[in-house]
Amino acid sequence: MAEGLANIDGIIIDPAAVQTNIVVFQLARLDPGEFVDQLAADGIKAVPFGGQRVRMVTHWGIERQDIRTTLDIVHRILG
Repeated sequence: MAEGLANIDGIIIDPAAVQTNIVVFQLARLDPGEFVDQLAADGIKAVPFGGQRVRMVTHWGIERQDIRTTLDIVHRILG
């Protein structure tokens, strides 16, 4: 997830710093609350995490295709 987010314009993240299934990143342009609401409209859960940060967590049952779909939706939102 972190590596894919790092390739999306408008996301600030250092994938090497992500060591667990918890991914925290910054938004360069969009309000985190608005971003999270748009994700929720597509069935993706995330939470604003202070300032421009957003927190997403993967867990058991999340497959590679789920990650790809999420990255596609994030790209579309920030497009």
